[in-house]
Amino acid sequence: MRIFFILLVLLLTACQSHKFNYFYLMTHPKTLKQEVVYCRDPHETPAKQAYCETVMYAAANFMSLTDEADAHPQQFGKRILKAQEKMVQMASILNEVQQQGIKEKIATAEKAYQEQQEEVATLLAVVGMEEIER
Repeated sequence: MRIFFILLVLLLTACQSHKFNYFYLMTHPKTLKQEVVYCRDPHETPAKQAYCETVMYAAANFMSLTDEADAHPQQFGKRILKAQEKMVQMASILNEVQQQGIKEKIATAEKAYQEQQEEVATLLAVVGMEEIER
């Protein structure tokens, strides 16, 4: 029974799906790097190809942000501050819209706020990665 359990765990680990969404990849540089390596494996399936397009798109965007942070660190810091300020504004708008109770406006405001949160998280991930590499 113990051997069966160990084999089951190994099998499940080996079959682990490589399916992370764009936002997760952009905010987890270590995972992004691992997924780029996974996508370089020549054994392509249509599902893997579609996933790897997302991975490579995220990698290109992350590298672009990293280059921007390296080239202009003060401006990149200002970009983060502006994104954070905008996120606070979006939270305020969302709160107002929720109090009004208009469902269509709530959905739009929630989406805008979530997108702004993702932008801030991505920018901070770039800075975090920069700090690790130094």
